[in-house]
Amino acid sequence: MAITVPERIHWAVEQLGIKGSESVLEIGCGRGVAADLVAGRLTTGRLVAIDRSETAIDAARERNAGHESSKLTFVTSDVARYDGASHSFDVVFAVNVNVFWLDPRAEMLVIRHVLKPEGRLWLFYEPPSAAQVSKIEKACAENLDRHGFSVDTVLKAKAGSSALLKIVARPVR
Repeated sequence: MAITVPERIHWAVEQLGIKGSESVLEIGCGRGVAADLVAGRLTTGRLVAIDRSETAIDAARERNAGHESSKLTFVTSDVARYDGASHSFDVVFAVNVNVFWLDPRAEMLVIRHVLKPEGRLWLFYEPPSAAQVSKIEKACAENLDRHGFSVDTVLKAKAGSSALLKIVARPVR
């Protein structure tokens, strides 16, 4: 049985433009749909996918059983408690993770710690209504700025009837 991949996930992974050798951290990986697409693009690179739900991580592991374990690791953790001290990442991304437009204080400290100096944080959203896109964009931009990140790119797009938002930021060193 083929599993349908939501348009927002396809769009997000396409936007990332993953190069085969990059080290990637996915925050809030859920059942591993994006992880499957990203891992398929990696050659010598590595993906660590985290989610606070053990049930989601179990499902993600099952979905991605065909990928080499040296290329893909799943960790049950929320980002604020993630101990990624042994890793540094070129790309950190999240799809529909609300903490970034709420209060990401602890999360941003962890991301700054694990992100390489030239690395980027990519946030993707598919809000329930198009009217919420600007609200989420503004809140994310303010939080990123407050926590030492500079927004490089904002892109608003549509997929069918859905509004999509991409925000790319880098740490200010």
